[in-house]
Amino acid sequence: MNPDTTKLIIPLCPPLSWQTTAPLRAIYALRAPNAKPQTKRITIRALSQRKSLLKLISSTFNTQIRTPDRLTRQFALAARLSDHIPVKSLSYPRDLSQLPAVVDAIRSDLTEHPSRPSSISNRPAA
Repeated sequence: MNPDTTKLIIPLCPPLSWQTTAPLRAIYALRAPNAKPQTKRITIRALSQRKSLLKLISSTFNTQIRTPDRLTRQFALAARLSDHIPVKSLSYPRDLSQLPAVVDAIRSDLTEHPSRPSSISNRPAA
């Protein structure tokens, strides 16, 4: 699909994709599994605005387009997101059978800590 990358890109058929914009209420950043014995708990923690910005920036990856203009826009978008959208750390047992419980935990978090849905443009603020 994309000749500029070796990443595997899997196209989604219409029933599995969203065709319109959707409000963004939170971003959940997956914590890397650590060397300690796996936890049996699902943990969600809110990140500070500073840590949110750092997490968003560190979670981006692009080896092809690294122009100063592109990187400036990328940083500006991450800053706007961290200003307006809660970013949370999510850790969970790395067991596929636990995924329904992870979904339930995220839904519960969104219910218990509602944030106003936001629509963030990737265009710089005027």
